[in-house]
Amino acid sequence: MRYAISVLNKNTNSPIGTFLANILGSFIIGLIMAYALKTPNFNANYKLLLATGFCGGFTTFSSLSNETFLMLKANNIIGAFVYILATCVLGVAATFLGYKLFA
Repeated sequence: MRYAISVLNKNTNSPIGTFLANILGSFIIGLIMAYALKTPNFNANYKLLLATGFCGGFTTFSSLSNETFLMLKANNIIGAFVYILATCVLGVAATFLGYKLFA
């Protein structure tokens, strides 16, 4: 799935693929964790597999860091700042939305 989203970056210099993967992964982890909290017999191993394994492999902090570094290196300070801020704020908002769907 990560590769499928990264195809969005194919002909662009923007980090849209990484951004979308991180926001979508944040939303999915919100869904998983909320479901696990509301389902007492939800297997802890499945929670680890889905939250840590799938979401951890799907989202990518290292790509975010590299893309931000490249923006800074290209003197795109505002773009780097907006990218980091948008990823963090929208990531937390997406996780919250995922939780709220099971609340």
